[in-house]
Amino acid sequence: MIRTGQKYVVKGIRSLYPEELAKNLADDLLRRCRIDPTTTAICLGVEQFADICYVYEEHCRKYPGVFLYEHSNQGRTLEELARLPNAIPPPNPFAKDFPSEGVKLSDAVALFHK
Repeated sequence: MIRTGQKYVVKGIRSLYPEELAKNLADDLLRRCRIDPTTTAICLGVEQFADICYVYEEHCRKYPGVFLYEHSNQGRTLEELARLPNAIPPPNPFAKDFPSEGVKLSDAVALFHK
């Protein structure tokens, strides 16, 4: 996505998905992340990249095989990818609700290994 340089971010986002899903899922991701499709990747902040990662992970869980899709290697269909091991991403240890008061470093290990 970053390799697109000065091109619109929507082009890089679409490359994350197989052609049959690219337009709808890229539009959904950008809408949910509140990112203008005509902005460039170099204009995005860390928080926006984090939002992109969370929504992309949701898409990968909802559509098995998307996680294994590679834009540069389109030799397999989404159905074929969905049948492979690891067709969905592993659990994200950071996708938890954290206490509003924060987490002490000494308690962090227990929080992430439950």
